[in-house]
Amino acid sequence: MNGTPDISQPFDAAYALVPGNQPGRRIALVKLRETGYFPTSYDDASLSPDDAASIVTRLNMQIEIPANVAESMLLGSMFGWHAPAARLALDYFDRKAKTPPDPPHTPDVEALMTANLWGSHPRFDRADWRQEVCSSSTQLGYWEWVEHQLEIHPSEDTDGS
Repeated sequence: MNGTPDISQPFDAAYALVPGNQPGRRIALVKLRETGYFPTSYDDASLSPDDAASIVTRLNMQIEIPANVAESMLLGSMFGWHAPAARLALDYFDRKAKTPPDPPHTPDVEALMTANLWGSHPRFDRADWRQEVCSSSTQLGYWEWVEHQLEIHPSEDTDGS
C-alpha cells in the first residue's frame, strides 16, 4: 500500500515501525490476519528513528490502537498469526468486535455537552454527582449520571397538561 490510507472508517489494522527497514520504508500498515505489511508514505529518509516512532505512536492513537497491540500485530504479520506473540492483537480485536458501542446521549444532554463539556446540567449539578461518586453510589461519568437522573426523575416542572 502506498500513500496515506483512509482511516475515517474503523478497520482491523495498526501502524508499526518495522525494524531493520531503510529510512523511507520503516512506517508500515499491518492488517489483522494478513501476512506482511504495507509501506506508507509517512516515513522519509530525513526522519530520525525517534521521529518515525513518534509518528507511529500518533497514528495509532488516532485510530485508538494501543502500542502493545500494534507490536503484536507486527509480530503476527511477520511470524504468523498462530504465533503466541500475535495472540494479544487477535484477542484485542475479538473483544473490540463484541463490545457494543456506547449508546448515544439524549438530544438534550448532547446539546449541553456540545455547548460546554465541563459544564453542568441545570437540575443535576456536578457537586451532587461528586457526592454520589465519593459515597460509592455511582460509577457513572457525569453526563451518563445526568441521563440516569433524568430517567428516574422526570421533569418536575411539568404540570401534566
